[in-house]
Amino acid sequence: MLDVYKTYVINPAVDVYKIGNDVLEFYFINTRRRVTMKVSEGVISLVHALSKPSPLIKLLDKNQIQLNDEIDVFINYLQEHKILYIKEDQEANKKILSTEDAQRYDRQINYFESVYSGNAYKIQNRLNQTKVVIFGVGAIGAGIAQQLAMSGVRHFIFVDKDIVSRDSIERHFYYKTKYIGMTKTEALSLYLKDIDEDLECTYFNDIIDYDTSLSKYLTNVDLVINTGEIHAIMGPN
Repeated sequence: MLDVYKTYVINPAVDVYKIGNDVLEFYFINTRRRVTMKVSEGVISLVHALSKPSPLIKLLDKNQIQLNDEIDVFINYLQEHKILYIKEDQEANKKILSTEDAQRYDRQINYFESVYSGNAYKIQNRLNQTKVVIFGVGAIGAGIAQQLAMSGVRHFIFVDKDIVSRDSIERHFYYKTKYIGMTKTEALSLYLKDIDEDLECTYFNDIIDYDTSLSKYLTNVDLVINTGEIHAIMGPN
């Protein structure tokens, strides 16, 4: 049931188009999904009014729109399909994250709003808390780590035996001259902290052999990524 004292706003990741006199199309910018429907003139007037957020009861009164079953069903449908949400609820959801993180991941959160049924801010917070271990931080492992860090993952464990050499700079995008002589794991940690200073990185300059115990790397880990030699994890053929 509608709460007429709440403010209903259109998802900022959705564009609205009027086709002819009685068709509305809602276009999700992030996913390119389209929702098209035939509606009455009153519903079209309501959608136009929603572009200027106001408590629903005031919005209806100001635009001389009569609340009826058609409008009730329409608004509920838009909420169900993530086209419309309640501003007050959204403001409360934002508090799950810090103000800085809510702004930083705004575009990604809008994407989550468009494709997932759950609370997008909770999804982002879960991502921030995710702990990932990466075995092998060469070009592939480091590239994966960078993308995860940019998406909000903040807890990493890196395992690699190699040291940054001069030729590493030619082959790996994240190595810099100042990293020469460092372990690759430490160099990657420093590089990622330039992206997000809140990152927590633990690193091991270890050789992983077929009989190596992995228990010290895997405590409370959510995701394991192996980009090193496969026999190091699986054992010799």
